[in-house]
Amino acid sequence: MAKNAVKVLIAPDSFKEALPATEVVEAICRGLQMASPKLVCIPCPLADGGEHTLDVWLYHVQGRRHHIKVGDALGRPRAVAIGLSADGRTALVELAQAAGLEHIAVAQRNPLYMSTFGVGQMIRAAARQGASSLVLTLGGSATHDCGAGMAAALGWRFLDETGTAFVPTGATLDRVVRIEPPESPCQFQEVIAWCDVQNPLLGPQGAAHTYAAQKGATPEEVALLERKTHHFAQLLEHTMGCAVASIPGSGAAGGMGAGAMVFLGARLVPGAAWLLDEIGFDQYLTQAHWLITGEGQFDAQTAHGKLIATVAARAQHREVGVVVLCGSLEATPEQIRAMGVTAAMSIVPGPVDLSQSLTHTSEWLTYAAWAVGRIIIHTDSSTGNSSK
Repeated sequence: MAKNAVKVLIAPDSFKEALPATEVVEAICRGLQMASPKLVCIPCPLADGGEHTLDVWLYHVQGRRHHIKVGDALGRPRAVAIGLSADGRTALVELAQAAGLEHIAVAQRNPLYMSTFGVGQMIRAAARQGASSLVLTLGGSATHDCGAGMAAALGWRFLDETGTAFVPTGATLDRVVRIEPPESPCQFQEVIAWCDVQNPLLGPQGAAHTYAAQKGATPEEVALLERKTHHFAQLLEHTMGCAVASIPGSGAAGGMGAGAMVFLGARLVPGAAWLLDEIGFDQYLTQAHWLITGEGQFDAQTAHGKLIATVAARAQHREVGVVVLCGSLEATPEQIRAMGVTAAMSIVPGPVDLSQSLTHTSEWLTYAAWAVGRIIIHTDSSTGNSSK
């Protein structure tokens, strides 16, 4: 290690649709090493519960993948993987692998007709592998079926007025009049659902009004989904005794938060905090002088329980400087300071379209990290900071 080394913890989220967190780490490391041999990189890729969360979790727990084929949100065959910890006791199921919005062409996106059935297939596979604890990540969904598709794959039966069983989607939630539990349920000692939003199932801040438009629903379809979800929520309460509609987080992933509680007995947890505790993030911080983190879009919403804000708060508590690199920078200086961030900068060099941004993310991250590295080295040498 170079004399008077400056240790930089590199702990970014992925840049959506452009670069997974592990490759973001590599790009930032390259830039810092170009800036100065005194900069020592401490890699720590992170995830927000959506795409690539499995990769990050396995990176830290040194687990293994179990590959299977399931149906995607449209029922098409899709190769996915569940994660198993080194001892095999904990399984992680990434909802986005089976029911993710990114796997559905824009013209085909409509939460009325998407299903989480494939997620249930993944959970059943995890049980068959002998896992006693299940972690289900809820980010990145294309669906709005309140987890009914998942439950159907696990043996729950949803019956209409004629007594016919079917697999509900958002469009048919109001057809369900009776729900029957599985004869052979999956058994886990603990189920954790990773949920970083506080939206309830119903209402102006609920699943339909908050997220359905992003998944392809028109304003009329959003209102339709709200009505159908209201029927389903009442059914859960009146026939199963599960009043989950107003619970914070129940609206996550098109109502999967509610479905996970009802059909899996899951406990909703703040995913960002759970991951940081799981990997011992505070121990990483004890080694660092600076923290570089990042995500595709850094805006006011980042402050509301998202990963970057949680990371920054922990770094601020330990008096570690925080730099955020992002694609789109929309947070104001006041919001940036309030999150405990020292500085934030967009990596985009000028006016570009989205396709250019996705293609050049790694290159631009490296250049931005080089610039940040030069500033860190100058600051360190001018203030005479000593290394930890």
